Amino acid sequence: MFKAEKSSLVAAFGAVGNAITRNPTVPIRANVLFERADEGLLLTGTNMDKQISIRCAASLSDDFTEFTAPCEEISKAVKAMAEGPIRFENSSTDGRFDFVDIKSGRAKIRIPVLPARDYHKLSDSGFTHTIGLGIAGLKKCLAATKFAASTDKGRPYLQGVFLDPLEDGLMFVGTDGYRLSQRLMMDIDEPVMGAPKVTIPTDAVSALFQLLPDDGNADIRLSSEKMMVQFGDVTIITKLLDTDYPDYRRLTPTETLITASLSRKGLADAITRVMSVNSDKGNTVRFSLAAGEMNLRMRPGEKGEAEDAIPATANGEVVIGWNGAYVASMLDAMDSDQIEIAFVDSQCPAIIRKPNDGQNHMIIMPMRI
Repeated sequence: MFKAEKSSLVAAFGAVGNAITRNPTVPIRANVLFERADEGLLLTGTNMDKQISIRCAASLSDDFTEFTAPCEEISKAVKAMAEGPIRFENSSTDGRFDFVDIKSGRAKIRIPVLPARDYHKLSDSGFTHTIGLGIAGLKKCLAATKFAASTDKGRPYLQGVFLDPLEDGLMFVGTDGYRLSQRLMMDIDEPVMGAPKVTIPTDAVSALFQLLPDDGNADIRLSSEKMMVQFGDVTIITKLLDTDYPDYRRLTPTETLITASLSRKGLADAITRVMSVNSDKGNTVRFSLAAGEMNLRMRPGEKGEAEDAIPATANGEVVIGWNGAYVASMLDAMDSDQIEIAFVDSQCPAIIRKPNDGQNHMIIMPMRI
């Protein structure tokens, strides 16, 4: 039926496997679909909320028949074969196609198959807007926001990255209610105003981020219900969250009174040190800004207590409590050596950003200390 290189097949199974649920209630949902493509083989995996397709270089015979096979089992079989070309053959002798033989050298592994006609895919039509953008910028925006998306099943409307088409670009937003990160992508081929505001589910964001290369271009197609992203040989289709995203702009303080400038790495390292004695009492760290430094203190607990300080330039003093783990994740997602932290007071959200960057910033909510 067809022949393909082991390395190409392993990579393809690894990609489509991101959309396949283990032990689904419908057995065929654990399968990958094999179809003929214009230039080789098209493999698809879906759980009907998220779908990943990838073109794979292969030589197909005239008698190639579309089929589906369990992704986990067929992936293990291919990985077990020797490096080089692998052959897939229809093992049927009575006109039925119930098994496929995977061959390499003298090795043969037989895997059960199910008909392609029973495999339901997400539709690749019905999109209303297309946005072309650079992959490098897209990855930066996803990296800067996806960490802040909620994992709380009780707040499903926050379990994703929000895309807000604006006059000057596409705004990416992630928040869990305790921290927020927003990043504006301006390097886009055409205006995005008028495109629907959508929320991409967290698992789809993770799959997209994992599969994106480091450079090149991607096309995003949007409707109010689903999104399709195409780049290289990969196509990802995902349903969108059917919820209203909160107005993220209302969370940003309109005026701040104190601004501190300090080293991002210095602050991240200090948080790591003081949280090394973290206990069951929580992740609250006391941050005190005064006298040219930022002092960090972890409350005493069963595992001890810790304190550290780093240089900071500021036009005022403030003492505030933050979740140290949340601040660390925010700093890890930033790509600036120096950062600014803008405060209103100890009771209000603070802004963490690159110096003088008004569009791209993060918000952290205070905690009681």
